[in-house]
Amino acid sequence: MKRAFTLIELLVVIAIIAILAAILFPVFAQAKAAAKATASISNDKQILLAQLQYAADSDDTAVVAQQWTPEPIAPASLKAGSSYYTLWPTLVQPYLKTLDIMSDPAGPGWKTRSNRGWTAIQSQSVMTNYGYNLTAWSPFPLEAPYGYRPVSMTSVERPAETVMTAASMVNYMDSKLAMYWNVDGKESMISLSTVDSPACWTWRTSLCIDGWGNSYYWNEMIGTSGGDVVGTRTGGVSMRVGRQGVLGFGDGHVKRMSLSRAAQGTNWTPDILPWDVQVTDESKYLWGPY
Repeated sequence: MKRAFTLIELLVVIAIIAILAAILFPVFAQAKAAAKATASISNDKQILLAQLQYAADSDDTAVVAQQWTPEPIAPASLKAGSSYYTLWPTLVQPYLKTLDIMSDPAGPGWKTRSNRGWTAIQSQSVMTNYGYNLTAWSPFPLEAPYGYRPVSMTSVERPAETVMTAASMVNYMDSKLAMYWNVDGKESMISLSTVDSPACWTWRTSLCIDGWGNSYYWNEMIGTSGGDVVGTRTGGVSMRVGRQGVLGFGDGHVKRMSLSRAAQGTNWTPDILPWDVQVTDESKYLWGPY
């Protein structure tokens, strides 16, 4: 005759399963986060390679952050008043074949804006999860004629130590602020696909969105709930996994970095005002001219 389990035996088995679950679930979560971080690095690597290929086909010139033209230069160009503007993801898209890669597995993803009549590729071009360091690679000089001016790839002194792209929280379409901002009579959505350098306010020969620190603009744009994790204190650069960011450099390599490492060579703290961030050691600064 088979003997049934007693109540105590069943409770012991349940307790053992609960203990094992408590031990294993955090491990599974960490493994999932690590896998997403690896995928994020892979995405950024492919984006960087596409940018380098674009530059090789464009007389060694970095991709422009945003370009205005009387007529669309790509199917995903967007209308702004009497002209069209094309963001850098659209320009490198032929080298990527798909812009799905602009969605970070560790990030918020992107939303289509069918209410604006946008196609998927237009939405992906605007709401990337990877931002371009325009200060170093496609600055906007504060002198006429206004416009983003991509630099020669060979003009950057330390490309292997200069950030070109970074995982960013740029899904701003639900922000409190106006969707467009105006430069020289042209509507722009450049803030949606770029990131600021820590000391961008120091380099006053180029347009800066707001920079790193206790930023009114980024706090309003993203919201203060997530702190620097969503980029409010880091110019839009997101520290998503283990409080580390994914940064891609001008020679094509990608690495994860802590906040302190990404901001090295400056006096940055989360509570400093953006325009007070200064470069204290140029040899350690990773974001190009200042």
